[in-house]
Amino acid sequence: MRGNEPNLVCIQETKQQSVHQKVCFAFWGDHLVEWSEILVINGKRGLLCLCGKSRLIAKQSYFGASFLGIRGRWSEHDQTLPIDNIYSPCAMEDKRHLWGELLDLK
Repeated sequence: MRGNEPNLVCIQETKQQSVHQKVCFAFWGDHLVEWSEILVINGKRGLLCLCGKSRLIAKQSYFGASFLGIRGRWSEHDQTLPIDNIYSPCAMEDKRHLWGELLDLK
């Protein structure tokens, strides 16, 4: 991520049994990163969200059957915002359930 300086990176299907601190630091390029993870989603392996501490300060993480979310403060604009990493199911009924879960978080 060096040179790009992202505020946030969301990854789907990490296929990892666990995500270790040193992997996150190496991926991000320094220690100024926070992360949240779900290791198994819908029989697939993993959702991961990484936030740069200098710009996006994670306040809370939350998850459901098919999503991982972070509620954080964007320091440049002093705004609190939710960010959701969604692994949408294929079946329409499951999609409806997912969007119902997300709407309930409002």
